[in-house]
Amino acid sequence: MPNGTRCHVLTDTHAIDADFADEWVESIGQSLNQAMQTDKKDGIVFVLKCGDGETREQQCQTVLFTASDQRGHDPPDLACVYWTIHIDTPA
Repeated sequence: MPNGTRCHVLTDTHAIDADFADEWVESIGQSLNQAMQTDKKDGIVFVLKCGDGETREQQCQTVLFTASDQRGHDPPDLACVYWTIHIDTPA
């Protein structure tokens, strides 16, 4: 991308960052940057390990709804699109 960063997934409509749920704060910032750099909608894929990440997902949802509300969306919706992938990990 023009500023030297990279995008995990680039579609016709979205610039998408993919990361584990414990990196949710960084994912928000990266997805916003990628969207600005590509003039596309921002998106995030959260990878949740079995038994981990649900609280982080809720925290992220709260931030995205709050940001959307501050952008003046009525009714508030998510500031960006996000998808969740659940994976099983060995014990």
